[in-house]
This record gives sequence, structure tokens and C-alpha cells, in this order.
Amino acid sequence: MLAYAIVAVSRRMSRLAIELKSIDLFDLKPLLPFTQQGLGHALFLMGYVAIGGLMILTETGFGLMALVVGTVILAVAGMALVLPLRGVHRRIVQAKEAELAWVDDKLREQRAVLKSGAERTSGDLSDLAAYRDLVLSVRDWPINTSSYVRFALYLLIPVISWAAAALVERFVDALVF
Repeated sequence: MLAYAIVAVSRRMSRLAIELKSIDLFDLKPLLPFTQQGLGHALFLMGYVAIGGLMILTETGFGLMALVVGTVILAVAGMALVLPLRGVHRRIVQAKEAELAWVDDKLREQRAVLKSGAERTSGDLSDLAAYRDLVLSVRDWPINTSSYVRFALYLLIPVISWAAAALVERFVDALVF
């Protein structure tokens, strides 16, 4: 049910990106709710792994199963992060392509002016070239460095919870026995 909920909400979020009026390539902050939704999905999955892993690891003979299930869920967590961002990604790519097409046309015009030897405004060609590089440097996905760090920390939740559970178990064993 968790997987179904994640996929259903992710598809809805992805479709919402189609309804966005415009995308400012140089300010992707308005698109952060899409990233936060993906991070929330990954957090839910890591919570599931942490709790389910505690139950599996306490039983003997389930280590291999825990490893397989954990690996699959880690991969699914990555997909859960990306699924709500698919629509926004497409919109960013479309906006970049449109902006690059415009600047490429302007560059061709300036090159023609330069070749003809006609009088031109100084620096137009270099300004357009610099702008083109600036547009090319815009990320295609609205995921910033702090989102990557947060995702990595979410991936550590099961490991930390299992290590803490093992420490508590040893502490209790030392007190009781």
C-alpha cells in the first residue's frame, strides 16, 4: 500500500508540473515542493526499512533476506525521490531548449553582422555567448546540494537505528546478566 501511495502521489505531483505557467531557469526555488515531496517519500521508505529491518534482524537466518529487501528498498527510495520530479524535469528541459534556441538565433544574427563588417554594438556576441553558457549550466533537476545531503542522511536512518538497537541490546544484556 505504501508503494501504491507513493506512485499515485508522485504521478499527481508530476502532472502538476504541466500546469505551471512558466519556469524561471535562474530561480528554481518555487519548484522545491516537488523535491520535498520526493524526499518525504524516501523518508517514509527508510522508516519502513528501519522498523522492518529491526524485526528481521532479531530473527536468525533472515540476514540474506534483509540484505536483499534492504537493497531493493534503497533503489526504490531513489526512484521515490525522482518520481515526483519527472514533470518538473521535463518542463525545465523544455524551458532550457526554448531559451537556447532563442540565444542561438541571436548568436547567428550577431555572427552575420560581424561577418558583414557592419557597425555593431560592442560586446553583443560575447554577452550572448556568456548567456548561452549560463543557460547551459542550469540544473535539469530541481535538486540542490542540501537535498542530496538530506537524502544521504535518510539512507543512514536504518543503519543508525540498527546500530543503536544493537547497543541497547548489549547494554541490557550487561545489566541483566
